[in-house]
Amino acid sequence: LARKLRFDILNKPICERCVTCGYHELTFLDISSLVSGFAVGITWLWYGFYKVGAEVQALYWITQDIMGISICIAALRIIQLNKVQVATVLLAIVFIYDIFFVLITPLAFGGESVMMAVAMTGGAPPNPDYCEKYPTEDECRGGDPLPTYLSLPRIDDYRGGMSALGLGDIVLPGLLISFAIRLDVSKRFAEFMRIYMRSGSVGCNQKQSKGVGKELLSGYFIWLILAYSVGLLIAYIVFSYTKIKEPAARLYLVPFCLGMMFMLGWKREETAILWSGPKVLKTLQHVMSLRETIRIVSID
Repeated sequence: LARKLRFDILNKPICERCVTCGYHELTFLDISSLVSGFAVGITWLWYGFYKVGAEVQALYWITQDIMGISICIAALRIIQLNKVQVATVLLAIVFIYDIFFVLITPLAFGGESVMMAVAMTGGAPPNPDYCEKYPTEDECRGGDPLPTYLSLPRIDDYRGGMSALGLGDIVLPGLLISFAIRLDVSKRFAEFMRIYMRSGSVGCNQKQSKGVGKELLSGYFIWLILAYSVGLLIAYIVFSYTKIKEPAARLYLVPFCLGMMFMLGWKREETAILWSGPKVLKTLQHVMSLRETIRIVSID
């Protein structure tokens, strides 16, 4: 964010003369990110170990959510898919994995979900509703959660308690959504370059703009966000009415997101292109890599 806002002080190298040590690219932004990361992590650990019923305290779940969101952003930044084929195989495997560990393993282990036992470091309390209301009771002291999900207080629930969304429910469908927004940006960049190469400039009269609304609807990103939201809403409704311990939102997110992608591709006659990998996306990635290489050479 600081780099986008061009904060020169934060982007300034700490030691410009430390070329031989390899620290000439270390900036104040890197140091501030390191310090803030350790501060959030240590705060979460201290609160979790020394506070009773910490999971319902605002400072605890806010710091946990900050760490979770940061992990999701880093994962989506590092892992980038270039074709729907890879996303389909990955999400299909995850879908089967969830069916097995959510629907089958409780039958084999006396009604206990393996996924819930792992997430809660030994299993959930015997009576979750009672323990959410009286977290200081001895029988409710076990099952401390790991920072593997986002946690938010329930709204309009007289019993209180927290709602959880696993990081896997964000990152795995997010890989497909990330692919969609990169594809939309690549198409806009290609259109811009075609206009520029044809006319030599892009003026107000020459720029062929569809309008913000039509431009968003003509892409894939906004529709996948809508599909993700609908799938998450249905998962929440099913969880609320069935009272199952492990809602497994991916059982609903995967079909909705993949279904929306293939439906749009079929309607726009781009299914084969999406499956094998759009060339426009690969071209933009090549351009961006050349730009980064030129930037590094100019710095050196």
